[in-house]
Amino acid sequence: MPAPKKTKPFSTRIYFIVFGFLLLAAIVTKFVFFNVVWQTYDSPRGYQLQYPRGWKVDPTRGGEPYERITAKNDEVILAISVYEDKGAPTKEGFDKFLDEIRQSYLNNPDASLLSFDPGFHPGKYLTGEYVAASLWKKSAVTYEQTELGLVTQGGHIYILTANIDRQKSKKYTKIINEVFLRFKPILK
Repeated sequence: MPAPKKTKPFSTRIYFIVFGFLLLAAIVTKFVFFNVVWQTYDSPRGYQLQYPRGWKVDPTRGGEPYERITAKNDEVILAISVYEDKGAPTKEGFDKFLDEIRQSYLNNPDASLLSFDPGFHPGKYLTGEYVAASLWKKSAVTYEQTELGLVTQGGHIYILTANIDRQKSKKYTKIINEVFLRFKPILK
């Protein structure tokens, strides 16, 4: 006669079932509720940008030459500026452009420059770029500011400036990085 099979106690089986349901619920919640749905904006200023659904594009808010995209309650303010400078793709022109950017930070009493990282690539489509990080104060709110500047061979300059309410930065930092990666200059 075969030996009787040992079975796990009922409470152990219940534990594994409950644990399985909790794990499944966590996975579904992560992928369904926290997944960002992207929408695309084609700017008449020569770029395409993907940004989270629910954010607002306002090409008229602010002054020339930038367009503004915001998350609810201005928790994120993304300004995109487009310029043209035929001298910018040269080393001398790029250095002059970077000096102007640095000076704008140094001369702004509401901004504290934390880092500034430029790169120059002669002969490439994107001949230069920089990333700047700073703290910026507006009224009673302190924003973490990240700025990405791109210079193309044709002398087009795109500057993306993201200001994230410091109290909400954990919520939006990864999203802003993804927005920067999804930015595409469209040159005619």
